[in-house]
Amino acid sequence: MMRGDYGHGHGVMQIDDRWHYTKVKNGIAANLIQNLIYALEIYYDAWQKAPSQSCVSSASSWISRTRAAYSAYNGGGTVYCRWTNPNHTWYK
Repeated sequence: MMRGDYGHGHGVMQIDDRWHYTKVKNGIAANLIQNLIYALEIYYDAWQKAPSQSCVSSASSWISRTRAAYSAYNGGGTVYCRWTNPNHTWYK
């Protein structure tokens, strides 16, 4: 069982217990396959929403769409475009 982010990230995909408490409590984060599937579901949801963000010019703008989806996966559903703001803490 991998733990990161000061003990809040669970498993290979670092499912955060502060935002996904029920899944962590139910053992999803501790099971390798379920951890990966759940994380991919979170990422895919962000991928679907990314084209509507200001930093993604179109659904076929693959690099910006991927960056936006990753930003939302890693930082929460309100930070799709943080990678475009050099003043943001997690810009790099």
